[in-house]
Amino acid sequence: MDIFATRLADRLGDRIQLFKTRYRAADLTILDALSPTASKGSSLAAIARQQGLGRSEVMAIGDNHNDLPMLRFAGTGVVMANAEEELRQMEFAVTGSNAEDGVAVAIERYIFNNRTQGDAGQ
Repeated sequence: MDIFATRLADRLGDRIQLFKTRYRAADLTILDALSPTASKGSSLAAIARQQGLGRSEVMAIGDNHNDLPMLRFAGTGVVMANAEEELRQMEFAVTGSNAEDGVAVAIERYIFNNRTQGDAGQ
């Protein structure tokens, strides 16, 4: 898949964005080929704008390279414990794995614990 991605990028240049999603334990790589203007990050930014939310009010959770634009947009970017090592070494917070209910843990930690005192009963 790495060789194919390189060839595709060489052929299409800036007309395409490529994101690899690797699942090493399963020996599987998925290659996302997108328009240069499309990404999970640009989609999340558009939704945040529609909802009147600032970046600081947005949390994104991901586990692979195709999630990077979204994680970088969010005020709180969280990666799963089962994410690629490279992502876990970045500036993002790390939560539990899929098997450890990592999404629920992140919601508890970064959303529910960030409530103001007046919101505690809601």
